[in-house]
Amino acid sequence: MNNFGDTDFLSALDDNIDNPSITGFFIEQAVLSYIGSQGLNISKGICSPMETVMFAGNYPRYNMQRKLALYCPLKFNLQAIDGIIVRLERPKGRAKGKCFMFPLQITVARSHSDSESAFFNQWTNWTKEMNLNKFDVGVEFLWITDKGASADNVSIGTKQLRSGDKVTNPKYTTCNVPLQIIGQEIWDRYQLALNYSKNRSVPTNMEVDEEPEAAEQGGPSGSRIEGSQGTKGGVKEGGEVGYGWDEEDDSKKKGKRKRKELKERWEKGWKELKFTSADIHTL
Repeated sequence: MNNFGDTDFLSALDDNIDNPSITGFFIEQAVLSYIGSQGLNISKGICSPMETVMFAGNYPRYNMQRKLALYCPLKFNLQAIDGIIVRLERPKGRAKGKCFMFPLQITVARSHSDSESAFFNQWTNWTKEMNLNKFDVGVEFLWITDKGASADNVSIGTKQLRSGDKVTNPKYTTCNVPLQIIGQEIWDRYQLALNYSKNRSVPTNMEVDEEPEAAEQGGPSGSRIEGSQGTKGGVKEGGEVGYGWDEEDDSKKKGKRKRKELKERWEKGWKELKFTSADIHTL
């Protein structure tokens, strides 16, 4: 994974914000990189920078000597999660150690598949590299989204089999962590891209009409002839001559100039707020 200071994954958001897949990828990479370099600011002992360990395949091989690490898949769009933080408190004497697992699912989509079920359906595989006889395991499943903060406790799950009850998931907590808490800079850039997208979209039905041709009777287009009002160039019913422009046309021209001015202001603001590598290193 590229370091957040080396590659600003959000620099292309303005051009791709209307593509949910690309937007999701950029946000995911930025968040994972930020967590690795800054930590995850929700206490739980994971607020400090941590080593990022990439793993091939579907499941990591945990290094039980690392007290704190972020494990990320090399495989794009892993079915269950985008990464997992593991924090260890080693055993002391005969007492068991503690292992805290934080599976991460990062999304700004309106809806998402049930990552929690997908993760716990393979609970044995996610923990087979651990010596669970020496550790008590606690799990908090973290959804990182653009929604508000929330938390719920989930009871242990079991499934009845002929051989007896099988544990499908341990007791755990599911939390929604707002993207804004992860990194204000990421949140601001995402919001700016959304607003930029809205303001660069110009309704096609508000384009200014072409300049009307000169009236057959009554002077060139755009000239005002006394004695008529509110019509385009030409002859009104009854032989009355029009101006060659009307209030509606003038309003459309003003609207177009206003939209152009807003677009230029957003583009200027966007360029001024883009991060440089030097800026990111100081986050």
